[in-house]
Amino acid sequence: MRFSLQHQTRSLVAYYGWDAVLGPFVEILGEGERHEFDVWHEYDAAAPYEGALRFLVRHGFLSQDDIATALIEGAFLDPEDLDEGPRRAYEVVTNLRSEDG
Repeated sequence: MRFSLQHQTRSLVAYYGWDAVLGPFVEILGEGERHEFDVWHEYDAAAPYEGALRFLVRHGFLSQDDIATALIEGAFLDPEDLDEGPRRAYEVVTNLRSEDG
């Protein structure tokens, strides 16, 4: 499945998901740019989606703090009760995990 995530301050869109053969993928398009997650160099079988999350952090789509908050508070709160940043991170993590599982 393929999901999209709009950058909050730039005209960039990240398309991400999980491929049954290759694993996690992320492609960033917009503003004349194209960036692609290098699964071969950033994949960790113990935590298969973490490299994709780091890639999204590196390009400003998510923050490490929002991911940490999403993982902690998301276990106890309804996602709708999370602030915007952690809610975005929670959605991405949930989407990647659902494809991983």
